[in-house]
Amino acid sequence: MSVAQVETYLDLVQSGYLVGRRGQVYDILKDKPMILPEICKKLNLPINSVSGRVTELFNRGLLEIVGEKKNPFSGKQNSLYFVKQLNLFS
Repeated sequence: MSVAQVETYLDLVQSGYLVGRRGQVYDILKDKPMILPEICKKLNLPINSVSGRVTELFNRGLLEIVGEKKNPFSGKQNSLYFVKQLNLFS
């Protein structure tokens, strides 16, 4: 990760970007990778409250897709999201 990427991340944190639902989703994905239905269950929120926040965080480069996992409801493979690890020394 470049210095510019680290600075962007710190700016997002300091600006309050990671508050509310975004902050809840971000915090829960620090612990372990999850698919959308797992995030919804953990936060006790409907999918429409979670999917947009995941997309926003992913588009900002704060989350990454680390694999796939079978969705227990649909039986289809879903993206497994996790907080993107900052590597300050690369």
